[in-house]
Amino acid sequence: MIFTPLDWLIISVPFIAVFSVAVYLRRYMRSVADFLAASRTAGRYLMCAANAETGAAFGVVGMEVTSRSGFCLGLWGMFAAMVSLFMAITGWVSYRFRETRSLTFGQFFELRYSRGVRVFFGLIGFFAGVMGFGIMPGVMARFIVYFVGFPTVLVLGPFHVSTATLFMAVLLGIPLLLILSGGQITAMVTDCLEGIISGLFYLAIAVTILFLFSWADVKVALLSGAPGQSYINPFDTSGHRDFNMGYMLIGIVMSIYWFRGISTFTTAAKNAHEARMASILGWWRGFVSGGLGGLIVLAAFTVLHNPAFSEKLQVVNQLLAHIDNEAVRSQMRMPLAIRTMLPSGIRGAFFITGIFGVIAYFSSTLHSQGGGFVQDVMLPFRKTPLAPDRHIFWLRAGTVGVALCAFVFSLLFKTSDALQMFLTLTAAIGGGAGGAIVIGGLYWKKGTTQGAWTALVLSVTLALGGRVVQETWVRLDPWLVHMLGPGKLASYLAAYPDRCPMNSQWMTFYIMAICAISYVAVSLLTWKQEFDLERMLHRGKYSIEKIEEVNPAVPRRRFSLGRLLAVDEHFTLGDKFIAYGIFIWEFGGNFIGVIILVWNLCFWRWPDSWWLNFFGIRGVLCGMVIGFCVLIWLTIGAIRDMIRLFAALKAVVRNDADDGMVRDHHNVGEPNGGTKQ
Repeated sequence: MIFTPLDWLIISVPFIAVFSVAVYLRRYMRSVADFLAASRTAGRYLMCAANAETGAAFGVVGMEVTSRSGFCLGLWGMFAAMVSLFMAITGWVSYRFRETRSLTFGQFFELRYSRGVRVFFGLIGFFAGVMGFGIMPGVMARFIVYFVGFPTVLVLGPFHVSTATLFMAVLLGIPLLLILSGGQITAMVTDCLEGIISGLFYLAIAVTILFLFSWADVKVALLSGAPGQSYINPFDTSGHRDFNMGYMLIGIVMSIYWFRGISTFTTAAKNAHEARMASILGWWRGFVSGGLGGLIVLAAFTVLHNPAFSEKLQVVNQLLAHIDNEAVRSQMRMPLAIRTMLPSGIRGAFFITGIFGVIAYFSSTLHSQGGGFVQDVMLPFRKTPLAPDRHIFWLRAGTVGVALCAFVFSLLFKTSDALQMFLTLTAAIGGGAGGAIVIGGLYWKKGTTQGAWTALVLSVTLALGGRVVQETWVRLDPWLVHMLGPGKLASYLAAYPDRCPMNSQWMTFYIMAICAISYVAVSLLTWKQEFDLERMLHRGKYSIEKIEEVNPAVPRRRFSLGRLLAVDEHFTLGDKFIAYGIFIWEFGGNFIGVIILVWNLCFWRWPDSWWLNFFGIRGVLCGMVIGFCVLIWLTIGAIRDMIRLFAALKAVVRNDADDGMVRDHHNVGEPNGGTKQ
């Protein structure tokens, strides 16, 4: 174990502070709406910080991608980011979903389609969620064991216990206690507080790295890629089998289809506008994780690929030699490089940021999966509402059940695929149809229940079938080659004896396309009457939530930037600055990116040294400077929103009928709930 007393002090102090706040928050949890959505009292900065911290747990996933392909996807990532940002600013899906006042996606499906669709999606969502989430406790537990240097096996008398198994229990137990105590309130506030602390630690780590590494060191590492496997040139990636240009292009389609503006905390927003602004602020927060946090990954990459750090690399390889699983070695390669390069104290700061990210992700996932099962599988079968205390009991029981399922799954299942690929295909079990039926349900009046059912059944069948093919490919491939006989297809399959030639990214793309087409086709065949979207979205005469209109509505010109971004009368001057500022930054970067793309495709290909300079200026220098300023701004806003949340929770009037039940395509807990108009 290489941690010093200073490391443990830096780890323990913020840990104790966060859990002291969690104990304090128990007093605010008094209703089902509190447990599921913090009674819809959250502000934009609070949600932004909390949601950013839940994504930090995927650092190990991102590090694995970077360790394989370097930073060659940066240009395509710029274009992908522009698409996602446009959706965030316009409120794509997230704005309308918040307008439905649904506590879960399943509740929305009953509002829009039928109770059967809600229950079926709840079941497959739970199953897919446990699969996707279930592999993470094992990954993160191994990260702790190898990063800190714990023995892999503990001897307890006559028993030999895997250390990773013990840490799996701890990593699931801590967020479970948070959720059981205060539901969404505790999860969101502690995630926000963890995000604030992690941001400050990112700054300390970034400053340390600037003293440890020079740009000349980084340059040697980034230019060390073999032909076809460049770490910096996006046009020299043919040797990167999984993470290449095709991977990014499909990712752009997925970002639209899977509406990534929806977060775990969207339902907790004060109103739809606050949810939309939280999503926009998330793009500003990306400068902190991308600029300051990305510097950590860049330094680790330098250790792995610069001969000047061969002694540190030798230490990393010695540590990796004790790991007998190839997939785990791939996951741990970059974290162990970080462990080797950071000094005492800073090493502890990096470790606690990783643990905070894990706790945040686990708590939000346990909450959403456990609550989703109760709300969308159990609740629809009831004819009468549950008493609030009984309802909360079952929500807590569902959370415990998810934690137990995840523990068992992570204990038994070991994937041979890259983490990102496994998570992508797992998400397609429900997500293959989810994009079509959510987008169609919110924006298209002709979408039908039959169309939703068709897409859901195809999604489950194709995704599970694809997962089986990938896991059994070693045995399946010889049989297919034999059955096909001589020919081009058989020769092609024979060239991939150890791995399915279609990776999870491409497989998921085809599943999404098939499900979307089937949803539209079946809906058009079975459509009889347009659905009343205005009522479901609580607009016009159905409005029950007031948003302060700080600017009077004015007629819009035929075309303007505000109209393009759907900026409405709810945007203050500050809101417009936030939205326009990030849009102009990304648009400017994409405009330059298009010029570079045309230049390389039509005239002359840039050498790697040019791509290195482009990456250094835009990705590193600008990211660090802007990230530092954004960190201060968002930290102040998050603290302010936490104080306002406490005041709002004291004053809010609880409605016990606001529990997620739906009748006649209407939320029961609203005016005229369950009655036809």
